[in-house]
Amino acid sequence: MSLAQRIETLRKRHAQLESLLHSEEHRPMPNLVRLRQFKREKLLLKDRITSLVRDEEGGSAAQQGTA
Repeated sequence: MSLAQRIETLRKRHAQLESLLHSEEHRPMPNLVRLRQFKREKLLLKDRITSLVRDEEGGSAAQQGTA
C-alpha cells in the first residue's frame, strides 16, 4: 500500500469515527465510555495522518531537490 493510499484509508476511518461520534452524542442517553473511545481514536488518527502527510511532503521536496 502506498503512502497516499494509507493516508486515504486513515482519513476514511476518521470520517467514520466522526459519524459514530455524532450519532452517539445525539442519543437520548449517550454512552460516555464510547464517546471517550471515539474521541481518543479520532485524535490518534489525526496525529497519524498529520505525521504521514508531513512525511509525504518531505519526500516530495527531497525528490524535487534531486531532479
